Amino acid sequence: PPLDGLTDKYKPRTHFDGEIHRTDGSVAWKWSDKRIVYQDPLDKEYYYGHQAQQYVFSNIFPMMTTTKEVFQQIGAPIVKRTFDGYNCCIFAYGQTNSGKTFTISGTPDSPGIISLAVQNFFEHISGLTDRRSLLRVAFLEIYNEQL
Repeated sequence: PPLDGLTDKYKPRTHFDGEIHRTDGSVAWKWSDKRIVYQDPLDKEYYYGHQAQQYVFSNIFPMMTTTKEVFQQIGAPIVKRTFDGYNCCIFAYGQTNSGKTFTISGTPDSPGIISLAVQNFFEHISGLTDRRSLLRVAFLEIYNEQL
């Protein structure tokens, strides 16, 4: 997708492979590489029916996708855009306990988007021998509407 606008990515936090079933065996949620569908149990259409609630994204990552893989698809192109002169932002949004902090901050054993981006910035800067670079970044966390 083009990087001159917004892109949205989603990573379901479940071990199920593409579907979550109700206790009666019917499909409640189904997802593919770009779409999540909630199937109303009263809807006569199956999966992509008229009453189904559909959520469409630029991409949906499988649960086992690593943070590094997410960074390669989302973060690395954004880092490159900053060197093309654009102001850029990576924004993580979601419900409590959905993995935002882990994905953004990471751990010593599994670096997050911030660490991977900083590493990528300095790799790019070290290759620039014809100019000096000044890097300014900001990291903000809004939690319970508090900055």
